[in-house]
Amino acid sequence: MTTGSRLTGLTRQEFLRAAGGAFALSALGSAAEAQQARSVIRIGTDVDAQSLDPRLQRETTGYRVINLVFSGLVQLDRQLVPQPDLAERWENPDPKGRRRRVSVRRNNA
Repeated sequence: MTTGSRLTGLTRQEFLRAAGGAFALSALGSAAEAQQARSVIRIGTDVDAQSLDPRLQRETTGYRVINLVFSGLVQLDRQLVPQPDLAERWENPDPKGRRRRVSVRRNNA
């Protein structure tokens, strides 16, 4: 008398061992994927960004992606008023407004 079906070539005990091993391997793969996911940025968009170069940006999707990836001296708030980002402060020493003096935060990475 046999303990399992031989249609698959495995006994029930052999099948359970193989399934347990496959589960353990998949758990290890998931841990490795989770570690890699920490260094990956995934962004869902309706269309592809034309460029990720901030100097060449002319469309909304690219602007949104760049805004998530790069920091600037300032960021605009909801009222489009400049707020400090990498800059701590800025001033306008030129009465004609052609020059600005910007103090950048220390320890910018």
